[in-house]
Amino acid sequence: RAALRRVPMHASRLLVGAGPTASFVAPGLPMKMSRFSLERETLGLFKVVCAFVTTEELLMRPGEVAETVFTTEIARSIAAFEDVAFLDPAQGPISQTSPGSITYGLTPVSSSGNSASAIAADFRMLFNVFEAADGALDSAVIVMGPREALYLSQLTTTNGSPIYPHIGVRGGDIAGIPVLVSSACVVADSPGVSYLAMLDPRQILYAFDESIEVDRLGHVSVGVQ
Repeated sequence: RAALRRVPMHASRLLVGAGPTASFVAPGLPMKMSRFSLERETLGLFKVVCAFVTTEELLMRPGEVAETVFTTEIARSIAAFEDVAFLDPAQGPISQTSPGSITYGLTPVSSSGNSASAIAADFRMLFNVFEAADGALDSAVIVMGPREALYLSQLTTTNGSPIYPHIGVRGGDIAGIPVLVSSACVVADSPGVSYLAMLDPRQILYAFDESIEVDRLGHVSVGVQ
């Protein structure tokens, strides 16, 4: 699990845009000045809804079976939706409706191939780009799909040794960098095309209201798109 920074809802926070740098100075000589800038950020409230149709009979049925089915399916649906909303590069912000994803607006780097040497070169490029963007390697995580994690786990050297021995469909690590697995790492409208992302959790803020409202409606107005 990535150690994201949780903040209060609607609370304004000061973020460091450019941090100061330290240096040695000889006695009596001028000190070297560095830039220090702050930015203000406020996380608003966006509502996620999971609406579905079922029968009155099932809703009124006593016991834990129906309740467990509803609870499990609602939780699964919301989790899958939030994963996509969080990661999808095509998920731009919509005013007063939904936030943009953490990858929205980034320039993607295309894979150079699926061979072991090509994948190694891609990871080197990924690490270089991440560091150039002031990402911290000691807190970084990589997010990828389970299919890609499985593929990496099966890559071997010429003598049969695994190239990435610490990764599998449930995650692991690459070069000591934790790998999180999510089925959301597919390009919208292109199920056969996937992506991976390298994140610095310490630079990601999130606000979460744990309250959940459950309503039963007998009559609704349905819009068709």
